[in-house]
Amino acid sequence: MGDCSAFGCDGDDGLAFSCNECDQRFCGEHRLPENHRCPALLTKTDDDRKHFETGLADKDPESSTTPKSALTLAEKQRRSVRQWREEDEKSDDPTLEAGDSLFGDESSSRPWHRTQSSDGEEDLSPHEKQLRAQERMQQEAEAGDSQTATRTWPVILFFFLGLIGVVILSALLLILSV
Repeated sequence: MGDCSAFGCDGDDGLAFSCNECDQRFCGEHRLPENHRCPALLTKTDDDRKHFETGLADKDPESSTTPKSALTLAEKQRRSVRQWREEDEKSDDPTLEAGDSLFGDESSSRPWHRTQSSDGEEDLSPHEKQLRAQERMQQEAEAGDSQTATRTWPVILFFFLGLIGVVILSALLLILSV
């Protein structure tokens, strides 16, 4: 490809990188402006040079000093989802409205529009919510009692069958020993 433009470098790794600041060609080792002592670094202000040399960028992705290419993929996805939601909320798409009316409150085509919980308790006062919770706990306790009863009868049955088996074996041993 081409030789590296960095002073004293004979590296030709087969890759040619062009610096966006000084438009010279460099090898993979010197491709970054801070690695080949780019002349564009000298023309920047002290604050810009610190950010440029150390690779530090502002923490705020919305900042105008952070180049768009420096945004992480997660930030880009978060932005695109936020924009999509805003556009969706602004639009009056008839298919979405039809989905809302067809499925009602149980299943909305816009899940972030739901305001009620699955039990419909959003409109209840805290006291009513507490009463409902107590009723639910009582119902679960009653259901638990019936489940416990259904689990214990086989244990009792097997206990008595085992006891009967022991009595029969004892009787057989007694008969055979005589």
